[in-house]
Amino acid sequence: MRQLTPLMALSVCVALCLPSVAQSQTPPPGNPLPAVFALAEPAVVRVHTREGRGSGFLVDANHVVTAWHVVQGRQDLVVETADGQLLPATLETRSVQDDLAVLRLEGPVSNLAAAVQPLVLAPTTPAVGTRVAHLGHPLAPAREPKRELSMGPHPWSLTEGIVSQVGQSTLQSNAAVDCGSSGGPLLDMEGRVVGVVTLRLGTLGGATRVERLAALLADEPMLPKGPSLDLAGRYGLGGARIVAGSADSSNFLTLSSGLDLIIDRRFAIGLDVQADLLVGKARKEAGLRSTRFMIGTRLGPRIEAPFRAKRHLPFAIQPYFAAGLSISRQGTHTKSLQFTDPQCDASLEECAYRTTDATVWDPIRMAPYVGGGLQIDFGAAYLDVGITTNPTAPVRDTRLQFGVGVRF
Repeated sequence: MRQLTPLMALSVCVALCLPSVAQSQTPPPGNPLPAVFALAEPAVVRVHTREGRGSGFLVDANHVVTAWHVVQGRQDLVVETADGQLLPATLETRSVQDDLAVLRLEGPVSNLAAAVQPLVLAPTTPAVGTRVAHLGHPLAPAREPKRELSMGPHPWSLTEGIVSQVGQSTLQSNAAVDCGSSGGPLLDMEGRVVGVVTLRLGTLGGATRVERLAALLADEPMLPKGPSLDLAGRYGLGGARIVAGSADSSNFLTLSSGLDLIIDRRFAIGLDVQADLLVGKARKEAGLRSTRFMIGTRLGPRIEAPFRAKRHLPFAIQPYFAAGLSISRQGTHTKSLQFTDPQCDASLEECAYRTTDATVWDPIRMAPYVGGGLQIDFGAAYLDVGITTNPTAPVRDTRLQFGVGVRF
């Protein structure tokens, strides 16, 4: 038998150690998540709308499932695939109760000339404690010129957890979800869909059960009836000036709030509430007080710029006609000195006194107003310029006003 030389012994040692090093660099056995991600990623999409973004997934070659609250505007729907394709989509059916929607694509989704395989639905919702994963786009930014260098979470993000509770139509899991996750699939460890993410519940995620999705897909398409209706609120801060007023008593600070009903994204009817507070030298020197509340409505066409899926900077111009009722009052604020002892003679001795404030208000005046203006929306912000007048006294009460604010 040959004896081992020092060199041979070193070679044997290296040979025995190398497999253990290689084994430590491979995924641990029994971890199905890489396979689940590879299977599901091509079939998971981003859903772009004017209001924002969400997630979705293919259930057949031409149909995408997402959450209804992601696409309830019904117009300007664009689906982005994992390889960057932007495909127009239309709403085919929805369930408001289950917060589900099905979109139809013009053609099948393909990746490098190969058809993308849609996701398979699990037969039933798994039991509490079952391991699940979510694949979607939580907090993914709108613009990604360099996906590898994007700030914040990347799209097509995989998170895992367990089923924490099962309800009649929904289930909960602790797989992390956030804004942008809605509509994405909740998957079991075989890559099958067990739910559709619809909301976040603190540290938990809520999803519609797969049985509800299967029932929606089996039913006849049910499109929403009538035009699309969107509610948009707004808060604003600005200024107003009475055209024919004096410099000291015609400038006002304007606080405004409103609620707009947008019909088919082409026409808007709004409710306006506005408060005008007198500002300027008159308030300090003459003690003038003036407040005015305007309650009315506005209506007009809405002209939106062409939608660009990855820019997400909605721009719209909305000329409007306004009419309503103004309620105003004016008063004079005075300060006076009052001796504590009425019998005290200030010419002979030092008398104690106190200061009293009082505002004498004129009777409340009510008057109609009409006017118009232009609202320009840029993302969540808006700029508003307009003019209103009292038709019974146009010379005395015609106001130019402007404001900026946020929409929500």
